Amino acid sequence: MLDKIDRKLLNLLQRDASRTNAALAEAVGLSPST
Repeated sequence: MLDKIDRKLLNLLQRDASRTNAALAEAVGLSPST
């Protein structure tokens, strides 16, 4: 089951699949290594 962070990550990637791991992590408030 997807949690809120997973859904946000999927939404961000659907809008711009070229985002880096660091940019995605920053957008959802996690460290890039997570």
